[in-house]
Amino acid sequence: MLSTVCLLTAIVIWLAALGRSATPRHERLPWTRWTAKDLVGNTILGARRLAELQKRNPVTPHRCTPRAPE
Repeated sequence: MLSTVCLLTAIVIWLAALGRSATPRHERLPWTRWTAKDLVGNTILGARRLAELQKRNPVTPHRCTPRAPE
């Protein structure tokens, strides 16, 4: 249970950092002045940014298929 909470906390912090980096520098708040509203907003912005990046660069699975003999 504790490991799940730690993992979810790490994911939220990572998405919030991604959302913070997506905002212009002059609009960013320092980490120490964040409120819960800022954390939620940056997390949502980070999730949107991640979805946008995945649409631009889709991950294609690499399949190792043997070649047919010639």
